[in-house]
Amino acid sequence: MSVGKLKFKGSFGEKQEKNEQKIRNKVEREELAQDEQQFLEKIQEKGPAKRVVIDKPLQDGLGMIFTSGTSVHGQDTQFLKQLEAGDFLVILNEQTLEMESREILTMLNQKSLLIREAFGQDIPVFKPYQFRKKPTVEEMKSLEDRLEEKFAGVAKKIKKQKQTLEMRQKSGMWSYKTDKMAVDGELSREDLVLMRSKQSRDRHCWH
Repeated sequence: MSVGKLKFKGSFGEKQEKNEQKIRNKVEREELAQDEQQFLEKIQEKGPAKRVVIDKPLQDGLGMIFTSGTSVHGQDTQFLKQLEAGDFLVILNEQTLEMESREILTMLNQKSLLIREAFGQDIPVFKPYQFRKKPTVEEMKSLEDRLEEKFAGVAKKIKKQKQTLEMRQKSGMWSYKTDKMAVDGELSREDLVLMRSKQSRDRHCWH
């Protein structure tokens, strides 16, 4: 016995369907305008950016839900807290035993939301559900950019390393001793020579 979609009877049901349709149309118009703006911005870029899509893990939703077409209703749910437009609602289709995912169009309140497309089978009774946050898109750095960053980091690390300045000083009538001093790694060879020359007893300027 197949279970049909749940329908709200009377003027209340008709009014709710009209309100949901108005909200759906408004959201779709806003998305279309946003897509057009993103397209205009993209063609104005100097060159095509390489991007990678990062998928988010599945999470358990609070409470339980039942569905009727593109309408989703919850019990003890917190849709406004857990979800946002663009996230995906995930349920198990008990006929095919496969997980189905539908994009969330908008949340009406903590217990009602609209999805872009109906599931393959309605959920006539309250059942647990899962959701997946909308994926993020990040620019993928080229090999040249990654190598440049790597070499820049190595060069910076080398600069921070200390150099050892050796100075030979006379310690007696016929003897000398070698003193060692740690100096800033960013000093040039000329700076090191100048430091040696300022030592009154340093007779050798070599490194």
